[in-house]
Amino acid sequence: VLVVESDAMDRSSMRQALKTLGYGGISDAPNHAAALEKMNDRKFTHIVFEAKKTNIPAKDFLAQVLQIDSECIAIPSSSQPNVDDVFDLLVMGAKGYLCKPFTIDTVESAILQA
Repeated sequence: VLVVESDAMDRSSMRQALKTLGYGGISDAPNHAAALEKMNDRKFTHIVFEAKKTNIPAKDFLAQVLQIDSECIAIPSSSQPNVDDVFDLLVMGAKGYLCKPFTIDTVESAILQA
């Protein structure tokens, strides 16, 4: 699982939630560009990514993720989701959505539904 989150506390919390749920091989990145670099070095089955622009717009990031690995399960996350943005990401190939602040249960639910 690759966690893409600009906020260090959220990134740490997500890593801890995933570990608690039994996921191993967790990696993280502070922005979308760093995540793409990690994807070129290693295969990830799941990516939980920030649905706002870091150094790449979220839609462009998702397009590049799916171009690198069309089978990767990409789950956007946001504290203030916009219906149009969520819909656009789902149409592009995102699998579900994770609203912040998240709990272990909401992370598990988002991954299982994806």
